[in-house]
Amino acid sequence: METDKKGFRKYVPITFLIGFGFFTVGMMDPLYDSYVEIFLGNYISKKALVGAIMALDNVFALFLIPIVSIWSDRTRTPLGRRMPWIAVLLPVSAVFFALIPYAAEYSLRP
Repeated sequence: METDKKGFRKYVPITFLIGFGFFTVGMMDPLYDSYVEIFLGNYISKKALVGAIMALDNVFALFLIPIVSIWSDRTRTPLGRRMPWIAVLLPVSAVFFALIPYAAEYSLRP
């Protein structure tokens, strides 16, 4: 009975880390949906076109997630299969997410 508690305790920090990652993704998605719609609305007057553009990221995700998953499953590194993808693409995506307001301000000027 005592060995079960020790075995579980070593997974608590990684469980919280994974949970924090899901929490962060859960917070970023509504922020993205809220603010990108406002940024696009400043430059595109038709709400239907803004909605169509906002729907495109869901369509892209529908196709990209399985493709990247297959690609990452075929990756063989000392860090594992998906960890190199997470270690590289998570910081890159965080930087690009932080640059969205600047892109809206500077690249969408009429």
